[in-house]
Amino acid sequence: MSSQQHFFNIIVYALLKAGVILFIGGLFLEIVSQNLLGSTNPMNILNIALFVLFLALFILIAVLNRSNFDVFGFFIVFIASIFKVLFIIFVTHTFLQIPIYAFLSCISIYFMTKSKRNASKKKHFLYDL
Repeated sequence: MSSQQHFFNIIVYALLKAGVILFIGGLFLEIVSQNLLGSTNPMNILNIALFVLFLALFILIAVLNRSNFDVFGFFIVFIASIFKVLFIIFVTHTFLQIPIYAFLSCISIYFMTKSKRNASKKKHFLYDL
């Protein structure tokens, strides 16, 4: 792999990590701001726990290597987008946003299975030699 392609891959994965962190952060912010946890006090224990969870996910996603990020980071995106679709269906009833989150679920499945597909290609490549 050339150094230019390696640099491009570093930039792309940095942007993917930033996108996953922003998506999860936006979801957590929406949960806290809409008071979905059922408390009138914004500094209740559930909101603090949610913030600690987001901070832990932020640190974990930031330090993961590429193959683990593909699986773990996009698994979190998959779960969050499914949660958002169910939230839209049962709570907000703004059905125009469902295709966006369904598409995001499909993209996250693609990235979760990417490392598995690449490993099987390499295995078959060795057998072809």
